Parts: sequence; C-alpha cells; structure tokens
Amino acid sequence: MKRNSFYKNRFVYISLVLLLSFALSSCGKKIRIVDPVELGFSCTVYYNALGGTVNKREIRETYYEPGSFLFMPSGTSNMLIEPIREGYILAGWYKAKTDILDENGKVIAYSFKAEDRWDFAEDRVYDDMSLYARWIPQGKAEYIDAETGLVMFSKNISDKSPVLPLTRAAENLIKKKGYTFAGYFTNPDFTKPFDFSARQINALKPNEKEIEKEIASLYPQINLEKLSESEKILVRTVKNNLYEAYIQEYIENTKSQNIFLKYEKGLVIHVASLEDLRYKGQLSFSGLTVDGEPVDRYSIEKDIDFKGASLVMGESFSGKISGNGHSLKNISLVLNSKPIDKDKEKKLSLFENLEDAVIEDLHIENFVIKINANAGVKVMAAPLAINGKNLSLKNVSLQNIQIDTGRSDDGNAEYLLGDLFVNSENISLANTKGSQFAFTHSSFAKVHRLLTR
Repeated sequence: MKRNSFYKNRFVYISLVLLLSFALSSCGKKIRIVDPVELGFSCTVYYNALGGTVNKREIRETYYEPGSFLFMPSGTSNMLIEPIREGYILAGWYKAKTDILDENGKVIAYSFKAEDRWDFAEDRVYDDMSLYARWIPQGKAEYIDAETGLVMFSKNISDKSPVLPLTRAAENLIKKKGYTFAGYFTNPDFTKPFDFSARQINALKPNEKEIEKEIASLYPQINLEKLSESEKILVRTVKNNLYEAYIQEYIENTKSQNIFLKYEKGLVIHVASLEDLRYKGQLSFSGLTVDGEPVDRYSIEKDIDFKGASLVMGESFSGKISGNGHSLKNISLVLNSKPIDKDKEKKLSLFENLEDAVIEDLHIENFVIKINANAGVKVMAAPLAINGKNLSLKNVSLQNIQIDTGRSDDGNAEYLLGDLFVNSENISLANTKGSQFAFTHSSFAKVHRLLTR
C-alpha cells in the first residue's frame, strides 16, 4: 500500500507554539495572540501519552487544517518527540480507549480495539480529537542464582534482544568465588533445563511486505494498486487485525521470565568441545581455568574428537576427571627435537603430573604419541601422565594406543615408556583395561606396564 498522497497534500501542525501577530505601531502596545482557527487550523488534536511523556508532558495539544495527515511523534529533537514511559514499549496510537478499573473504581489500565488504531500514512483529521498512546510492558529476563535468590544479571527482552545464553563476557559478571556455573534452568530445583529456542520474537509491527503478503494470501483477487471503496475498508480491517496479532504475539513472547542459574561447588571445566580445553591459546588439560585458578574437576559432556587438533601436555592436576561414559579420541601428541635443542630430556603425555586424582567412566581411543629426540636425550612417554601418584581409575578403557620414540635411542640415554604412567605410586585400578597397544622403540627402552591385556 502506497503513500503517494501523503507527500502531495499539505501537512501542517502547530505544537504548543501559537502563531503570533504583532501590531507594534507604538511602544507599549499589547501583543495579540491569533487564534489558530483564524488561520485555518481548526482541528485541535491532543496527543495523550497515558502515563508516559511527550517531550516532558503527558498531553500535547496541536492544531491542524481539516483533511491533514497527523504528525507521528518521533525522534528526539522536536516538540512531538517519541514518547517514553519507563518499563513500557510504545505499540501505537489509538483514537479511542477503554478504562480498566479496579474494585474501587480507580483506573489501573487501558484496553484498545484493533479498529481504533490510527494509521499515520492513511488517516486524516477532520475535527477535534485525541490520540492515545498504547503501551505494552517491557519484558525483562532475570538470571537468578537459584541457591540465594539473587538476580545475577538482567536484560530487557525485545525482538532485537531475545532471551539467550549469556556471552562469555556476561558469564564473567555472574561468577561466584569457589563455584562453577553449570547451566540454565526453568525452575530452582533444576528439573528442567531452560529452552532458549522456545520463544521466537518477531518485530512488534509488521512491515508493508508482510501486510501485502497476508492480504494476498487471504484475498488473491484484490489488486492493491486499484482498490474499490469496499476493498479499501476490507484491506484496512485486515491490516488492523494483523497489527493486533503482531502486538499480542509480541506481548506473549516478551513476557518477563526468570532463568535460574545452577552453580556447583568447586571449579569445574565442562568439556563439550575442543575450545573448552583452550588455555592461553593452546589446547591442553592445563589443570587451570581461564583465570589461572586450579581446576577441581573436568567433566566430559560429549565425545571429543581431537582429529587435526594440536594438543600439548598439561602440567599438573589434582582432582577428578569425570568421563560420564564419553570418549576422547584421535589424540595426537608430537614432540620433535631441533638440532640446536639443548634439552636433556623429552616428556610427552596428557599430563606431566597426576597426583591425588580420580579418573572415572572415561574411554580413550586412537591415541598416538610421537617423539623424535636427539641422540643422548632422555625420553619419557605414556598416555595418561609421566608421573602418577595416589590415583584411582574406575571404568576406564584405553584402545589403540601407539607410542613411537623414533630412531635415536642408541642406549646412551634412558627411554622410559608406560601403558598408563612412566612412574607410578599407589595406583588403584577398578574395571580399567587396555587393548591394541603398539610401542615402537629400541631394545634399550623400558616399558612400565600396569594393565593386563
């Protein structure tokens, strides 16, 4: 639908600034304020913000010529600026309203009819009238600590800002010392995870293409370029109803809602992707959070495929690795000496040191360790750790483990390998097994075996 006539017709309004006529034939004469009616502006229009304000006033009085289009309050720099009301969003202007009263007869809200919506592109003024602002509540999402009831983060909900998981920057704002954020839930009992895809928020108002599409689907015989008088009435009704449907849908999908945050005691890294293992730009089981604090537990949330990833050895870890029945697969650890390398030893494993730790319900498969050290350099390699002390492994399996120490072992340096650890002390194994181990080494190398295969 087009607005060609909008630009062809005169469009005049006066906002509280009355035209003045000065008859200053001599000093001291009174100024005569001209009635706008005398100038042809005989229609008085009241913009009633209904609890909001238009340029600091709830009601703005303006004057128009009969047959004029009305000015839609907008922008921030004129007398009829975009109205504002704290906690609400403007849904449109209406030429009528119905008061909603409480039991004591006090007005507590207003209702509006679709047919009373004022269309600034089509409607014209012919007599005195009022326009009423229709407000809908500004929905708010509150992210609440379920344990304490404190609101950790809040945001307004709109089509441009729907309810979403928090960004990493926002997650930093909801941190609790000594705790790890563990997910979003619909209730404080954590029985139902919050579904962020449940509400799809469309724009508050339909655009012209959406209106035309709706009309075309309902009345394909209508030519919007050439409307009869009866068709104009029909199209306007469809348009009003479509606006109302959009408003009602928007209200429903932007209702305020609480998202309950679950925290678990201790610092836990939930591993659902390779990126969860990134520390200072490298992938590793570093044993540290992104803030450099010691990790209490790794929780493997999905099968993690390391194919093509460059993994480095973690330093030390004391805590728990919960596999949750998932697999770490296609791991490759590679270490090559350079000709000018002065290191006296080379070590390669998931961890250098594991002490006072528990590993449970974890599968490791297709794990390759390759070391090419210079002659005379001590070499140590094992899948889990170089040094293991005071450890408990339960329901852990290793399959297709390959360790290749290269061709530099001439017997002048130690080559120490292990099926779990190179050095171990006080290791408890329960339902822990390995299969398809392939160690490529010289006859001088020593292999420390803990598993029965």
